[in-house]
Formats: sequence, C-alpha cells, structure tokens
Amino acid sequence: MAENVSLIIQVPADSAVDRQLGEVPPPSAASAQVVIERIPAGADGRIEPPEAGRVLLSFLSPEDLRREADLVRREIGDADGSEPPVVVIEVAEELREDELSVLLQAAERSGRTVLLCVLIGTS
Repeated sequence: MAENVSLIIQVPADSAVDRQLGEVPPPSAASAQVVIERIPAGADGRIEPPEAGRVLLSFLSPEDLRREADLVRREIGDADGSEPPVVVIEVAEELREDELSVLLQAAERSGRTVLLCVLIGTS
C-alpha cells in the first residue's frame, strides 16, 4: 500500500456501493489517496468493522458525514493512540464526493490514515 494513503474504504463486495465506486467513483475515490477494500459479506449482506483500528464514530448513512462534518474533523483530529481511526456507516447505496471530502480533509489534517467501513452496501 502506498505511503500517501489517507482513506481506506471498506465495502461489502458486489454491493450497490461497491459497484458505484467501481463504475462511477467520486473523483477522490479514484485518487491515489484512497484505497477501496472489497470485503466478502456474510449471508445477511453485512461486513464487520475492522479489528485493526478504533471506532470513533458511527452513522446511519453517509449523508451524516456531511451534516456532522465538524464532529468528524474534531474526533479524527483528537484521536490518539497507534490504531487508525475508524468511521462506520451502517448502510449506503453510494458515496458522494462531498461526503468523502470530509474524511479526506480530517485525515490530512491529522496526518493519519482513516478507515471508513460501510457495513451494508444495499443490493
């Protein structure tokens, strides 16, 4: 993995959000700063948050990243320890540029790689 990765996005493989990121990704998702990990989902279509990392924030949908941008920046900026900060999204059909930019800005300010985990990517 490249040294300049700011954001790792984990999504259920073959989900709607996985297809969107592969077919029509937001500009930042197609950049070298972002890595997309496609994780095999369970029978319920769900993946689990990564074991490596500390869950700082959990939201129902990606729109909350935009609505709670100040909280996201503050929590990631204040995160300490050696584990990467993790932001969990319960359900997403797609990820938009304005939602991802909040995480990228927070990651760049903190100098840490942030993990975004989408638990359910809809069918």
